[in-house]
Amino acid sequence: MSDEGAGPRSARPRPITAVVWALIAAAILVPLMLFLGRDQGPTAADVTGYLKRESPGVEQRSEEVLDLLVNYDAETLEGVIDDMLAISTGNFREQYEEIVTRGLNDAISEASASSEGKILQGPQVTFASASRAVSLASVEQTTRSGENPEGRTFTYLVRLTLVRSGDEWKADRIEILSGEVA
Repeated sequence: MSDEGAGPRSARPRPITAVVWALIAAAILVPLMLFLGRDQGPTAADVTGYLKRESPGVEQRSEEVLDLLVNYDAETLEGVIDDMLAISTGNFREQYEEIVTRGLNDAISEASASSEGKILQGPQVTFASASRAVSLASVEQTTRSGENPEGRTFTYLVRLTLVRSGDEWKADRIEILSGEVA
């Protein structure tokens, strides 16, 4: 048997092959190291810091919204409406505007109605995201009218959803979760 077509074979690896493998390894490893070493987003400390900074603003805006909802009369209602529209957005703002345009001011004037209230507990603030917060508060409200000058007092639990709009928080949704006549 003869090995006529076979040429000489070397048992040593060629130096050029080692260089090619080194370049391939570098092409894979360098991007991988850069990917793994890059910033992975906010840390737990970043999130905690943000929430601590934002909580007082959300609490203050929640108190403002709740105060406007429970404290008004025919004399102050126009200012209350303007203030509420300035700090609300979304469906809540649309529904509030609809009620106002249906003659809320006239109805309150005709009935000589008024409302006085206060926050009993809260607001307790939680965050659903960096731009959405929820606050819970227990509120007491006494409504009076010409027909009922003594008034009627209600206590209820309110959930207020706020959204970040630019650099401020605005009321987006208000829900009465439970209530009772006091």
